[in-house]
Amino acid sequence: MTANDGSARELRPGPRIRWTRAEPVRSAGLSPEGWAQDAGAAALLEAARTLSQRPARENRWLVRGGPGTGKSMLLSAAVSEAIVGGIWGGRIAVLGSSARSVDQLRRFIASAIAANVPEGAPAASVEPQVRTVHSLAFAIVAMAASHAGAPAPRLLTGAEHDAIFRQALLGYSEDGGQQWPEQVRPALATRGFARELRDVVLRLTERNVAPDELAELGAEHRRPLWESAAHFAARHEQEMELRTAPSASEDSFPTSLNAAQLVGRAIDELLADPDLLTGANAIDLVVVDDSQLIDPMAGELIATIARSGASVIAAHSGDEAVFRFRGASDEFAEKLAEQDAREIELTQVHRGPAAAGAAGILAQRLPGAARWRRIVPETGVPSNPHEVPAVSFRTERSASEESAVVADYLLRMHHVHEVPWDRMAVVFRTVGDGAELLQRQCDSVGIPIVDAGAEVPPAEDPMVRALLDVIESVLRTPDEQDTRTLLMGPLGKADPADFRDLRRTLRRLATAGGTPQRSMTAVRDLLLGEDEPAAILGEDAYGRLSTPVERIRALRAVVAASIAAGDSVEMVLWNLWHSSNKAYSLRAVTGAGGVAGRAADRSADAVMGLFDHAADFVEQMPRGSLRQFVEMMREQELPAPRRAGRRPSRKAVNLLSAHNAVAAEFDVVVVAGVQEGVWPSPRRRFGLFELELLVDLLDRPHMKDLDDTQREAAGMAASAADERKLVVLAASRARENILFTAVDNGEDLAASQFIDELA
Repeated sequence: MTANDGSARELRPGPRIRWTRAEPVRSAGLSPEGWAQDAGAAALLEAARTLSQRPARENRWLVRGGPGTGKSMLLSAAVSEAIVGGIWGGRIAVLGSSARSVDQLRRFIASAIAANVPEGAPAASVEPQVRTVHSLAFAIVAMAASHAGAPAPRLLTGAEHDAIFRQALLGYSEDGGQQWPEQVRPALATRGFARELRDVVLRLTERNVAPDELAELGAEHRRPLWESAAHFAARHEQEMELRTAPSASEDSFPTSLNAAQLVGRAIDELLADPDLLTGANAIDLVVVDDSQLIDPMAGELIATIARSGASVIAAHSGDEAVFRFRGASDEFAEKLAEQDAREIELTQVHRGPAAAGAAGILAQRLPGAARWRRIVPETGVPSNPHEVPAVSFRTERSASEESAVVADYLLRMHHVHEVPWDRMAVVFRTVGDGAELLQRQCDSVGIPIVDAGAEVPPAEDPMVRALLDVIESVLRTPDEQDTRTLLMGPLGKADPADFRDLRRTLRRLATAGGTPQRSMTAVRDLLLGEDEPAAILGEDAYGRLSTPVERIRALRAVVAASIAAGDSVEMVLWNLWHSSNKAYSLRAVTGAGGVAGRAADRSADAVMGLFDHAADFVEQMPRGSLRQFVEMMREQELPAPRRAGRRPSRKAVNLLSAHNAVAAEFDVVVVAGVQEGVWPSPRRRFGLFELELLVDLLDRPHMKDLDDTQREAAGMAASAADERKLVVLAASRARENILFTAVDNGEDLAASQFIDELA
C-alpha cells in the first residue's frame, strides 16, 4: 500500500490463499443443477425433496459457510425442492433475520419456485411463509388469543417500553433511589439510564434468566448495580403483568407485549397447547437463515416448533455473528449440531476472487478454521470485469480529502465503468460525522445517495420535526421557543430579517398601546390569538410579516379540527400534510436536482417513514392517542419500518453502517473510515451495567471460573473478534470491487491494522 501518495494497489495473494472462480448471483444457485458438484448441498436438496417420507427427527440440517458462499440461495432451493416433493408451501416457515433478509429470501424463493415447480400448481400450495422470528411469534400468540376468545395483544414499541422504564425509574428517583447504589442515583431519571436498564432486562428475558439469578451473579461478582437491576426486573415483571392484564382473572390474555416477551409467550402457548400447530396451522418445515443473528429465546421457539414434528434446515456463519451486543448467540446452531443434525460446509465463494480474498484474509485471524477463508482455485477466469484494481486502498491526510477520494471513485465507477448507482455502497463502522461529510461531498458533485437519513429516525428530518411541532402546538400551549421554531421552520418559512421586523413591530405597537411586553411574547400571542393579523399589524406591515403566522395558524386549525372530528393518528397526519402543500413543493425541488433537490428527496423519504410509523401505531395501538404517537416519534431511535415491495424512489449509492449491511451485497463497495481507534473500536460496550460482561457470564459458563483479570482479557479478545467480524462483513458485501479508505496524517490519525493486514 502506498500510504500517503494516494495511489492504489491491487491485492496480492498471500502464500495461504488460492483463488476461485467469481460466480455472480444467478438462478443456477436456486436449482439442484447449480449444486450438483457439491455433494453435501446435493444431499440436502435430495432430502428436501423427500422430506415427507422420513420422520422429522431425521431431517435436521445445519449449513455452515462464510459470507458469499450461497447459504441463502441453497436454503431457497431446498424450499422449492420440498414443495416439488409434496410439502404444502403454507406449512413451510422461512425465517430471516431482518426485513432486508426477508425481502431477499422472498425473491430467491420466488425465483427457485419459478424455475423448479411445475406450471399450473395452485398458488396457495407453493407460497411459503417468509417472515422474521418475531412475526412468527406474533402469529402464534394471535392464534392462541383467538382460541381463547381474546384480541391479539399489540407489540410495545421500543419508545413505549423506554417510557415505561423512565416512569418507573422516576418513581425510584423521587423516593430517593434507596434501592440503587448512591453513585448512580442522580442518573435514575435520565433517558440513557432507562435505555441501558431496558437492555439488561431484555437480555434476561431472551435467555429466560430470572431476576434472582441476576441478583446472585451480582453478589458473586461484586456488582451491586446488577443486584439493583434484579430488584427492578422483578418489580417490573409484576407491573407489566398488571399493566397488560385486561382483568383480574388469572387466565386473562395480555393486551400488550414487548419483543422479548412476545417470543416467550409464543413458547408458553405452544407448550400449553400442543395442538396449536396442527391441521391447517401445522408447520412441516422450518428454514432459518443467518441463525447466528438470533437470540437464545428465538432459538428455543424454533426448537419448540421442531419438537411438534417440524423438520429444520438452518444456515450459520460464525464469521458474520455481529449482533452479540444485542443478545444474539451461536446457541441455536450449537444445540442443533448436538441433536445429530447433518452438517455441510459451503466453501466456494460466489464473489470476485480478489474481493472475496480480501474478506478471507481478514477472517483468517478469527477463532476457528472455516474452510471458506482458504479459497479454492479455478483457473482461466478473469478476476475483475472492470479495468481498475479489484481491491485498492487510499489513505489521505484529512477527512475532507478522504470524502473527495470516495466521491471520485464512485463517479469513475459509474461514468467510466458503467456500474449503476444502486449497485454501489459506502460502508462505515457507524454512520456518523464521516458519513455526513461524504454525503455533502456527494451532493456537491451530483452523486445520488441513499444516505444515513434512511437509517435514522424520521423525526431527525427537519420536515418531519416541523409536522410534529405543529401537532404538539395543538396538544399543549407552545412557549416562546416553540413559537420561534414553528414560524422559522420549513412550514412557517419566516425569513430571519422579516421575523426580526415582526418582533420589533409588535413591541412598538405594544409600547404605543400602553402595555409593553417582550417581543417574543407578543409574537406568541399573535400566533395563538383570534384577531386577524391585519387588524393588529396594520395594512402597511400586513402580508410580508404576517404570512408565516397565518401559515402556522391555518395548519394548527386543521389539526384541531381533525382531532375534534375523532380522526385517527394517520388521518390527522394526512390532513396536516395535505394542507401544508409540501408534497408539491418537495416534488418541484426534487425534480430540479442539485443539493437542494437531494435534500428535498431525503425529506420526502422521511415523511414516508413518518406515515409508516403512523400506520404501525394505528395497527398496534388502536386506542393510542395522538400525544402518545408524538412522544413515541420524539424518542424513536430506529428508522421507519420498510414496507414489503417498496423500493427506493431513485437509483442511488447506499450509505450504510456495517451492522446495517447484513444481508446486502453490491458490485462495488467502499469501506470508509478504517481508522485506528475507530475500526477496530478500542472500547468494549460496557456502559453502566457492564452488559457485555453480563452476557458473557450468561452465555459462556466457563467465564464464571475466571478471576476479574482473566475475564477482562477474555472479554477483550471477544470484542476484538467482534470488530474483526464487522470488517469481514463489510468487505464481503462486495461482488467485484472494493476500496478501503482511511485518514493518516502522520500524527494523531492513522490507518487501521486491518488495512495493514491487506496491503
